[in-house]
Amino acid sequence: MKRLLALLVLAMFCSGVAQAADFGATVDQAKADYQAGKKVEAVEKLKDAVLSVWDELPLTVTNVRLVTDQEKYTIRPNDVYRSGEKIYIACQLLGYKLKKAGDAFSIDIVTDFLVLDEGGKVLGGVQEFGKFSLVSFIPTTDFRLDLTYTLTDAPAGVYQLQTVINDKNSNKSTKFIQKVRIK
Repeated sequence: MKRLLALLVLAMFCSGVAQAADFGATVDQAKADYQAGKKVEAVEKLKDAVLSVWDELPLTVTNVRLVTDQEKYTIRPNDVYRSGEKIYIACQLLGYKLKKAGDAFSIDIVTDFLVLDEGGKVLGGVQEFGKFSLVSFIPTTDFRLDLTYTLTDAPAGVYQLQTVINDKNSNKSTKFIQKVRIK
């Protein structure tokens, strides 16, 4: 039994080393393709390199921003809102599980929404507030969340809008907080 466990650990270690080697070799091939003027091939190899390490990424939120609308994504000049005004937040998500389903890949994200006061006390929220899914024939590593929140009847003050992101294809979760002021 100990020998079987040791072999399993060695296989897992070697698999990780192989992925790292695949990443390096793939990036090297992308560089060679680029230098040879093969731009499309270089981009395809870089996509392969990203996919070779994708499952190792933690679920991560990047590029969080308050925007004035969800069509042009104009960055909002401030974080001040009126009670009842829509709050648009746009962000990018990395590290979610690309689940293979037949010939397609699926992404399945669920968000929870919490409102906290300035000191961090939970004032309210909604479980599974947002559900985001995508099925594609190509593995998609560029996924954005467009969130719309409204604080109705909120007295003037500073609030923390906490978004918890749960990847239903894995056990990964993450969260971020966006502060807003209600005038």
